[in-house]
Amino acid sequence: MKKFHILFGIALAAGAFISAFIGNYFGLDKSTWSGWVQAIGSIAALGVAIFVMARQNRYAIDADKRALLQRANAVSAILDRANAQIPQVCAAIGEAVTSGNQGILISTLMATKIRLAETQTAIRAIPGHELGSYEMVVALHMTLDMASTFEMTVGVWLQALPLPPAAMIADFMRMAVKESAEAKQMHTKGMEMLKAL
Repeated sequence: MKKFHILFGIALAAGAFISAFIGNYFGLDKSTWSGWVQAIGSIAALGVAIFVMARQNRYAIDADKRALLQRANAVSAILDRANAQIPQVCAAIGEAVTSGNQGILISTLMATKIRLAETQTAIRAIPGHELGSYEMVVALHMTLDMASTFEMTVGVWLQALPLPPAAMIADFMRMAVKESAEAKQMHTKGMEMLKAL
């Protein structure tokens, strides 16, 4: 930036010198000189105005990008937490199934339902239209859909006691972990695209 200022000052000084030389060569009088000085000053003022406007636009674009990345990072924290919860609750349910204790399994499923409801509330509070990339919005909805489906499935299991067979629960949990990983991948891709802007 300083290099540009130095070059601009040199160009301005050179322009003044050349104007003085041309004015003396053609024998301009005082009234003609004032017109020329005013014309050159107007052109210089336009150049400065264009430079200032271009600089302000560049700073505004940089500020918008920083704000977008800050929002995306905040959303990342929520989505990372949500996508980390899926394998955690699946592991807890798996341990409860392995224990063979129906009471522990029901308690674990009830706690899972509450955690997933809280996760959905946090995700629904995110304004998807402000995320800045298609992939981020898709990841947001994939995570929300997975949490919602998981919560509803656990609710159905709890209402329709006895619980489904362990193999069916294990299949559902594998599918949930897989979809959670896909959402995480999509989210990572969206963040990389935002950072590349």
